[in-house]
Amino acid sequence: MTPSLIRTLSLSALAIFGTARTSSAWPETATDARPYASRPAPAPERETLTDAQIATVALTAYQIDIDRNRMALRLARHGEVRRLAEATLAVHSNGKQDILLLISRLRLFPQDSRVMRSLGMDAARTDLELPRLRGAAFDRAFVNAEITYHRAWIDAVGHDLLPRVRSHDLRQALAATASALRERLADAQGVGALLQPLHSER
Repeated sequence: MTPSLIRTLSLSALAIFGTARTSSAWPETATDARPYASRPAPAPERETLTDAQIATVALTAYQIDIDRNRMALRLARHGEVRRLAEATLAVHSNGKQDILLLISRLRLFPQDSRVMRSLGMDAARTDLELPRLRGAAFDRAFVNAEITYHRAWIDAVGHDLLPRVRSHDLRQALAATASALRERLADAQGVGALLQPLHSER
């Protein structure tokens, strides 16, 4: 795959990703959400996902955490938090490249989905708060965000993506992604446990 094609696929997915993070269809304030608070939530409909949508979710999920870990390398103070960010950035950059190559080989084109919008909106809220923090407060919030995000991503792969994927190659890529995510989650949890005693001593 040529560098220009990789760039085209990346930009297409990021355009969809940007729309998901800024969609006005989602309530942005507590006031917007209040009318729904007293109503029982309806059972979510099972979304029928195509392989193109599934690949786009994977690509977007990688990009979300790549951006967040780059932020951490700028703002994190604790050495273990920086190590976590460097390791996660390397793993997810490789994962993103693998998905891009697979998208090209399977002749898929990025497509929007409810799963992708959910990941994007949740990430947008978190990533608005993180840059406002500094020092130990940033370190703790970043690690907690990584733990929450990887849990959500693992859940999406297991419940939304793998049961619906058709391509054998894409299924294998998702299985590899899930394995890498579990390792990244365990690493983040270890760093979180390390930071907790430091916080309680203050």
